[in-house]
Amino acid sequence: MRTGLDALIRSTETEKDVPVTDKAEKYVPCNFLVLKKHHTRLKMIALQRETSLKAIVEEAFELYFKTLDKE
Repeated sequence: MRTGLDALIRSTETEKDVPVTDKAEKYVPCNFLVLKKHHTRLKMIALQRETSLKAIVEEAFELYFKTLDKE
């Protein structure tokens, strides 16, 4: 039998079987220098699209990798 706070606090959801996949991509911390003019331009694009600078940089990487794969 539960007592104290444990008796008051309980999960409102039942346990679910959620499959765990290891295929999720993992992020790696990366510090690098960028020219101020490039940083400012990327920030302005992020503001226009109402997204984060991180998302814009990831999109730029993806486009660059696609062009490399075409060669």
